[in-house]
Amino acid sequence: MELQLFNESLFGMNQVDPQAGSYSPTESNIRTQMQMLKSSALRKRVLSILERETIPTPPPTPAGRFQALRRWALREIYGIGSEDPLVSMRQGLAMADATLEVLNPPQTRILDVYSSSTHPELAAKFLNTLLSEFVDQALASRLKGIQRTSEWMRSQVEELRVRLERSEARLQGYVRDHKGAVPAAGGLDYQPTVSLEQMEQNLNTAKAERAEKHALYVLATSGPLEEFALTPEGSPVRPLYARLLDLRKQAAELAEKYTPAHYKMQKMEADIADVQSAIQREREVLAKRLKRDFEDAERREKMQSGSYQRESKALFTRNDQLTEYSTLKRQVDSDRQVYHAILQNINQAGLASAIPANNLRIVDAAEASLQPADSRKWVVNM
Repeated sequence: MELQLFNESLFGMNQVDPQAGSYSPTESNIRTQMQMLKSSALRKRVLSILERETIPTPPPTPAGRFQALRRWALREIYGIGSEDPLVSMRQGLAMADATLEVLNPPQTRILDVYSSSTHPELAAKFLNTLLSEFVDQALASRLKGIQRTSEWMRSQVEELRVRLERSEARLQGYVRDHKGAVPAAGGLDYQPTVSLEQMEQNLNTAKAERAEKHALYVLATSGPLEEFALTPEGSPVRPLYARLLDLRKQAAELAEKYTPAHYKMQKMEADIADVQSAIQREREVLAKRLKRDFEDAERREKMQSGSYQRESKALFTRNDQLTEYSTLKRQVDSDRQVYHAILQNINQAGLASAIPANNLRIVDAAEASLQPADSRKWVVNM
């Protein structure tokens, strides 16, 4: 199977596809596709499909002087090779599933998928169905993401339209009440000073920074550990969290064998407690630093807000009519821009969902072979 390059800029698909950026055949994306091909859910679905749609037949019986001994060994030692066609089919599918292997030849965008079974035709059918289902699911997932985005944008269009009409009505009412007689230089096309706009931008930036710092501080103190560990600020906690997950997995495995009083379970609980304590200490240190960053951002916001308020008051004092008109006009322009942008994105989403584009292509279908996968290993085992 080939992982093809995907033109995400076609019809602006990268603007409406929530998975944009995940199609490029980078090393991490290739490794991700390899793991997804081996996912338990996908393999179970494929086995279910094949069990429903495959007519049970006995496996082939290759000729050869060792074949009788081989069939006896498979049946008596490994429990494989039942004479019942249905049981034989299920055993063949189970072996094909258990031997699934995915490889990526170096310096390529190709995934080679292998599987072996005492029933070669079932192995080939298992692989072909697996890749077909994988390609279909990838396309369905992409289209579903675009459709969800489209539905959300459609839910916002009506609200934005009403908002635009209200802002336009306020602007027209202001011009009608003043009959176009806005005093001082420039008339109705007069714009606020650049310094005030710059101050407004600085204030918005300070607000955004303060909100971001506050969110990080709250996440570090009381938020979920797994979310905090994924942030750049939580990188010191990340290896400890990974260690904690690994210990919990090991503890779950030990719990199947031992009671809580067993010394191995007690040692595992102690290790988990140590890692949790280390995580708590690290979070406290990071929380103190993030609190200082939040307080600094809050002070900068207050300074920017004070400067903006003073300049605004001075401007309103000089010419409040011009400022009010400019504010109303800016609001109309902003609402109109957002409204038309949403409409354009809805149209782009419709085009994107209508194009069944996929970055996965099956190059060669699986073929069955009656020859052993590794005759040398088979001879040694025999």
